Order: sequence, then structure tokens, then C-alpha cells
Amino acid sequence: MITVILEDSHLKELERISESSNAEYLIQGDNSKYKYLSQLSEIDYDVFSSADMPGLIRDLLRLSKSLTQPEQLEHVANIVRFAKRCQSTNGVALIFTPWGNE
Repeated sequence: MITVILEDSHLKELERISESSNAEYLIQGDNSKYKYLSQLSEIDYDVFSSADMPGLIRDLLRLSKSLTQPEQLEHVANIVRFAKRCQSTNGVALIFTPWGNE
């Protein structure tokens, strides 16, 4: 499971979301198709800044076109919402981690 955390520059958690089997569809191996989602891992955390958000949002929207389960679509839509908030807020990062599900 991958937990997605929206965090400010003072390491304060603003929002958090996870879904039990999300690693199965969030982690994408095709770097040419998913520049940002292909960086995700189940053994390391990834931090994206506001500058990364346009590309990450493109990856997530592309991914959502291949999903069929309503809960997966809703989960990706919520991550896009986090990404848009990250993009529009100074000093905020979006973190993808396999260790944040406590």
C-alpha cells in the first residue's frame, strides 16, 4: 500500500490518503508513458515538489483512463486534488510512501 501525504515545509501533514491495493495501479513501470508514476516504489518514498505537479497530474489523469473500479477512480481523483493543492501552495510537497499507513 502506498500512502500519499501532502506536507508543508515545516513537515506538518496537511492531508493523507491511502487505499489497500493502490500500489498495484499507482506504480507504473513504463517511464516513457508515466514519467512520475514510474518513479514510485514499494521500498522507498518519493517526494514531489510543486514544480513536478503538472507532469504528475498528467500521469494520474492518463492512469485514470485505464482504471475501471470506482474506488480506484475516486482514489486517483483525490490524489489529483492533493496535487493541485500542492501546485497552488508555496512550500508544499506531495509524498508517496509505503511506510505512512499507520
